[in-house]
Amino acid sequence: MNYSPIILNHNLTRFCGNVLLTISRMEGRQGLILIGSFSMKKFLKKLLVAAAVVITSIPALWAQGQDTLDQIEVKTYTRYSPVLTSARKLPTLPVFETPKAQLPTFQYDLPDFRYAVDPTYLPAKAIAVKTNRDQDLNDNYFKFGGGNYLTGLAEIHLHNTENKKYDFGGFARHLSSNASDPANADFSDNHLGIFGTQNSSKGKLSGELNYERHVVHYYGVTDTSVEFTKRQSNQIFNDVNGLVGWNSNPDKKGWGFASSFDFYAFTTLRQNENDFNLILNPFYEMKQKGKVDVRAAINYTALKHGMGNLNRTFVTINPTYAFRVKKFEIKAGLNAVYALDSNEGKFFPFPDIEIKHYIVPKRLKAFVTLRGGIQRNQFRTLAYINPFINYGAEVRQTVNQLDFSAGIKGALSKKVDYVVQINYLNQKDLPLFIQDSGVFNRFNVAYDKVGTFSMKTGLGVRLNEQFFVEWAGTFYNYSLDVQSNAWQLPDYDIDLNLRYTIGKKLNLRAQAYILGERFQKDFETQKAVKLKPVGDINIMAEYRYKENLAFFLNVNNVTNARYQKWYNYPSYGINVLGGLSFSL
Repeated sequence: MNYSPIILNHNLTRFCGNVLLTISRMEGRQGLILIGSFSMKKFLKKLLVAAAVVITSIPALWAQGQDTLDQIEVKTYTRYSPVLTSARKLPTLPVFETPKAQLPTFQYDLPDFRYAVDPTYLPAKAIAVKTNRDQDLNDNYFKFGGGNYLTGLAEIHLHNTENKKYDFGGFARHLSSNASDPANADFSDNHLGIFGTQNSSKGKLSGELNYERHVVHYYGVTDTSVEFTKRQSNQIFNDVNGLVGWNSNPDKKGWGFASSFDFYAFTTLRQNENDFNLILNPFYEMKQKGKVDVRAAINYTALKHGMGNLNRTFVTINPTYAFRVKKFEIKAGLNAVYALDSNEGKFFPFPDIEIKHYIVPKRLKAFVTLRGGIQRNQFRTLAYINPFINYGAEVRQTVNQLDFSAGIKGALSKKVDYVVQINYLNQKDLPLFIQDSGVFNRFNVAYDKVGTFSMKTGLGVRLNEQFFVEWAGTFYNYSLDVQSNAWQLPDYDIDLNLRYTIGKKLNLRAQAYILGERFQKDFETQKAVKLKPVGDINIMAEYRYKENLAFFLNVNNVTNARYQKWYNYPSYGINVLGGLSFSL
């Protein structure tokens, strides 16, 4: 798994196991809780002071006798979190900004069109390159399109007019396809949601409530002599999720508080899973001396299916202290997790350390991180990674015993950025998808202790305001205790993106994505089968006819490659989607 440090200007973050996830825009979920009143200030101060006493001894090792940290801008750093799917990752503690409706850039994925992120690795992304800012549109937009495979797309977004105190609206999205080749590879994705934000002098409150329904079919049938109806091969996910978040404005002394409560109810035809997550995040900004941050979380998950029930509780506390000494930016802290499942409870202490050194100011930066934590695997998470998962698949937590990364990021010029990074991740009970018996070719989950060494390189070139290129590649090497191979995990991935804008009207994009060889264990022969590399080329065009009207055309899998993302599940061939979007 690869991580890239991201600078946070004290934005709200989500603590999920050992992962701190920056939320770049308001994606909260609706809920019924309001936390963060400063009636708790005395208690929070005592909590933060106690945490500071524990962790401030760590930065003293680097301070080397420095009495002050005057004129130093302190920033908090966090790890990059892999996104399983763009629409299904449940964020917490959203960032509250005055929203402006913009022409949507809706991402759609046909089944097996793109490789979903597995828990152990993240397809590399090149260094971020600034792009032209789209012109602001009116507050309501609509998007409609269609394509081959009887693909239909509809998206509606309703939003109140711009208001400094309130922001609310709703949206609906639908995407479906009725494929005959591969047979029974139909799918349907539906998403309804409402959201709202309230701004006041004391802070910002935001919430969101969503309903999602996703339908796929077990179309990777190996025995063609068996007859079955499409209904018998259904895999249907119903997902109700929500969140409410509160972020108080720091007082004159630097005390602040953020909190959130999120939940989901996830059901399939044979099982259901409920999850509740509460996060409390007091912090204290000490001006030039640094920032003390304490993130505490409690999570409860209940999974029920025909083979038994599973109840799990996670209690996490993550105190950190961020400061700067000369050209070094340092964050030091502790990530402590108590995990209690149906059988037993265990305590896990992990380090949370990050050091950055500006070798050449604004040109070259070196970084080192040392972390660990608990990856809270859920059936919902595994099902969104691999929708062809078998019902009743075993769910275990993954312990990230060691997560070390180091590298450099820099700029060769104002137009060229680069990154080189190595990472070693030692994980206990990493989930690996393995073929199961039966007609419908479902996948079970096998767990193993896996050590993953990876090397990532990235390059971003921006020639002018109209043209840029991004290239990224990551190579992986796995070591396992029990399994003979890291099932379904690639040995490399490469991502190339180009964007060109003509006259501020026509936006052209091209992407080439290559995924290396993977192995799967054939159930009948019990032998490892090598899956061929995936090569996927996509071309996208958008023409803005007017400020509130645009036309789009996407051509995916241009080479018509029938690769297999999952064993015996061939992908769609070339697929085209075109349509229009407009705002009112």
